[in-house]
Amino acid sequence: MKKILFLISLVFLLLTTSFLQPAEAGPCGRVEWVFEIILPNGEKLSLTPVFLKSLEQKEITVQVEDQKRHYQGVLLQTILESKGHSQEGLEGLRFIAGDGYVVQIPPEIFQNREILLALFRDNGQRLADNEQPVRIIIPGEEMMYWVRNCIRAELEGVLFEKQVNTVYLFSSLVSKMELFDPQINISAIVEELQASSDFIVLTADDGKTKTERLSDIAGTYIDTEDPKGPTFSGENLHSGRQVKHLSSIQLDKEKVVFWSNWVNDLLQMEVNGEQGTALDKFIEKAGLGWSNDLIIEAVDGFSIEISLEDTRQGIIRLLDDGSFRVHFSHLPRNFHIREILLIKAVDGEV
Repeated sequence: MKKILFLISLVFLLLTTSFLQPAEAGPCGRVEWVFEIILPNGEKLSLTPVFLKSLEQKEITVQVEDQKRHYQGVLLQTILESKGHSQEGLEGLRFIAGDGYVVQIPPEIFQNREILLALFRDNGQRLADNEQPVRIIIPGEEMMYWVRNCIRAELEGVLFEKQVNTVYLFSSLVSKMELFDPQINISAIVEELQASSDFIVLTADDGKTKTERLSDIAGTYIDTEDPKGPTFSGENLHSGRQVKHLSSIQLDKEKVVFWSNWVNDLLQMEVNGEQGTALDKFIEKAGLGWSNDLIIEAVDGFSIEISLEDTRQGIIRLLDDGSFRVHFSHLPRNFHIREILLIKAVDGEV
């Protein structure tokens, strides 16, 4: 009986292993590495060197440190097409390196550029040790996007276009929370805003964005004393994941803006002798222009309700004491409230 059971087990093992994806083995007979791609629907692709080499190969010549270099590998588009997807249809793409470096690729890049998952360089030579197993090559783009030691790509379907319901002024928010440390923990802001999403979208003053999973960035903070302005940082955060010159952060449908970097490209105007930032332009940039009616709320909870049309005759300005005030040319003085905390869509939730 034992012999029969052994034979049955052996036959079953042979049959099942014949359907497994062949993998390239290292010196000890083990798979050297697996490159992961997380599709928008959550499906995970575990791609071995053998599989990647079996796809159509592409060579790209680029300029690296004053010399030409040739990289060979597989286009991301080729892999996605085999699964019924395309780069042009994505809304979010980020690459993760083995040392923890993460970079978010802006949509204007991944929707219009070839992205190579390089396996070799210079006529079939192995990648340099610090580049293996895969190096991302995006010709014509900054080197910060050319991820070395890349082990995973994450594709998102709803990441950049999430509707904003509420916009907070950062300094007013931390004042309300009575946070006086120059390093404001991200976790404290998440708790205050009761964010339900696992993503935080960080935007710098040049418009570049980076998205992080909250579950991956425990212990991170906003450094308000960095000479280069508000900075997303952390003691154990890889320097390549830091974001300097922060303009805003977005958690779910709530956006928090950093005044000095947020208004630098917005129209300035005068209302009844007071200079300030055009309120309608502020709201448009914040993404609240979809709502016909808005609520402006102060730190102490006092609020007013105005129409989107009203904002065209209003300004928001930073006062000498560090608080914010809205001022209108056509509304009574009780609408000119100080210590502004937030502006939200009437149908939005805080």
